[in-house]
Amino acid sequence: MGDSSYPNPEWRYWWGTFDLVIAGYGGESEQFRAQLQTLLSRTGSLTKHSWEQKGNWISAACKTYDPTRLNKIDNRLMGLAGFCLRIKLKSTIAWTLVAFSNGQECLTYHHDFSLLHPRQLEPAYIATLSKAYEGQFEAYLEDYELNLPSELQAQWRSLPFREAHLHCMSWYQQNCTEAADRLFDLFQQQGVNCDRQELVNILTGKLCTPKELEWYVGNLPRFLTAIGLSDVFWNWQKELIEMNAKEEDH
Repeated sequence: MGDSSYPNPEWRYWWGTFDLVIAGYGGESEQFRAQLQTLLSRTGSLTKHSWEQKGNWISAACKTYDPTRLNKIDNRLMGLAGFCLRIKLKSTIAWTLVAFSNGQECLTYHHDFSLLHPRQLEPAYIATLSKAYEGQFEAYLEDYELNLPSELQAQWRSLPFREAHLHCMSWYQQNCTEAADRLFDLFQQQGVNCDRQELVNILTGKLCTPKELEWYVGNLPRFLTAIGLSDVFWNWQKELIEMNAKEEDH
């Protein structure tokens, strides 16, 4: 590809090559790095670039070819001292964050960034969804991990698909706001510096462009940057701008 400002030119548009982020915060960095490297080698996860250290964070991006390995990774993360994150990406749709602290799983959060896209409120798009699911909103919900309260499902069951969908999108915005509050509280407890309102704006999509929400990794790079893990998706802002410009050229 010729000269490049990137440490490794192969990193350009490379995010499709991994689906897992492992990060640890605090503690003795070299010891923690060694523990995490051992963890990944024992679970067969392929590290796609070198371990990065930024402030008190140590992180790496990996590829998990076998989803059953996640349980092994989680079990080993619970055996480490300190604060750890395991984030699994589901291409163009969602990511799931699991947090561990001193041997305990302290939070699990599933974030479906595809539901933040502005088209979710457009009548034509909702009509397309309704047709695809034959007007059955419950069938639509089965394809998403929303943990929608059963009482709400019961309330919306008799509504037309469009009305039920709009209620669901409103509920999801509130759900994302509450999740941002929980994450902010957790990060504060662990000494991770971040801004509550920025987390709210990222998880509700207010800081994200439509193209970003269509992206393979969605708003995950923006979220990680907000908590001090900007090196996981190195120079992601530039990549996103270049990708947008490339689409416009075509």
